[in-house]
Amino acid sequence: MVARETTVLNYKRFRSPRERRGTSFPHSWQPVPTNYVYTVKISGINSNWEKACVHTKETECDVTDKLEKVKDTYTAHIVSEMLSGTEKFEEPPYAISPKFTPYNQTTIGKPGIQTYELTDSKLKVLVEDPLTPYRFPNKTFKSIREIFKNDLEYTLYYWKDLSTGKKEATTKSNQFEISIDKGENYCFYVQATILSRRENRKSQESNMNCTRHWEDGPAGTYLVKQVNRLVFSCCLLHFQQKILILCMKH
Repeated sequence: MVARETTVLNYKRFRSPRERRGTSFPHSWQPVPTNYVYTVKISGINSNWEKACVHTKETECDVTDKLEKVKDTYTAHIVSEMLSGTEKFEEPPYAISPKFTPYNQTTIGKPGIQTYELTDSKLKVLVEDPLTPYRFPNKTFKSIREIFKNDLEYTLYYWKDLSTGKKEATTKSNQFEISIDKGENYCFYVQATILSRRENRKSQESNMNCTRHWEDGPAGTYLVKQVNRLVFSCCLLHFQQKILILCMKH
């Protein structure tokens, strides 16, 4: 019998042919099966072989829970097996995926601006970490800070409104406090960097924010802090729609 040819789509993209958004590391391939099924086997250099999506007719498999060792390098075998009553192979044919190391190869997406405040001649910015598909035991999602820890650095790019002279500041925390010219409005955005990486080091840029002087606040305070509950809702919606791009797009 002639073995079928299974083509593994670029493992590093982690997106399905339908461009589905999701909180996972999907692994995809082609073609769509007819009289056979697929089983995914995945292993890391320091991990044993495990099965996922056994006897599936889908061309996508969520392998997130098999990639817990983020610094390990993984390879997947896409095994095609005939249905009962059809041709059999002594050893089912399989396709091999490219190698993948989550710590080095996942794309880091947009950080969020949780709050910002302009007080006299200081601009304070609080950054919200992007989420990852990895979960804590209570099923909540881990942020990139839980994964990269001290390897994570944020850069704040800021400039006077209507000016082209851009400045920058960096921090290993989620907070910035910079000195600015009193009475001036500023625009800014943040970007994350994974310091140990040689490639794909920087995240997507956050949305740009611009300050406006509001005279209703306490003396010396021109910009009122954003409402945390509103910011959380916006971030949650953004997460639901964009998590695949934030964490996995290649």
